[in-house]
Amino acid sequence: MLHMSPFFLLPMSAEKSPPPAWLIYGIWLFILVLSALVAWQLFAGLTYLAALWLENPAWRPLDWNRFTISGLTRLLVLVIGVLWLGFLTFSEHYLRVSPDRGTFGRRTRRLVGTLAAVILLSYLIFWLF
Repeated sequence: MLHMSPFFLLPMSAEKSPPPAWLIYGIWLFILVLSALVAWQLFAGLTYLAALWLENPAWRPLDWNRFTISGLTRLLVLVIGVLWLGFLTFSEHYLRVSPDRGTFGRRTRRLVGTLAAVILLSYLIFWLF
């Protein structure tokens, strides 16, 4: 609703119109691609840590050997894949309801910031070790 100012009949404020649906889903597709990159990088970083862990005989559990990395990578693919699909479902709903609440920009920044933090963490794993 448009409110009129008593001075010179200028509009005082107007409600913001929500972003169009194509923009919301376009940003969601960008987040989908970015989250796939984050999931891949997280998988690579955790596989690297597992390989380092198995190479050291002092840290390696009994009856495990260097071939155990195959089972660990399969488990990582399963766990990270389930987390990725859950994140996509959450982010789609999170962005779909945000225009009604007027929080689309803030929620988009929050999702992209979270993905950026996770990818920086996974790059930090490679840098530290």
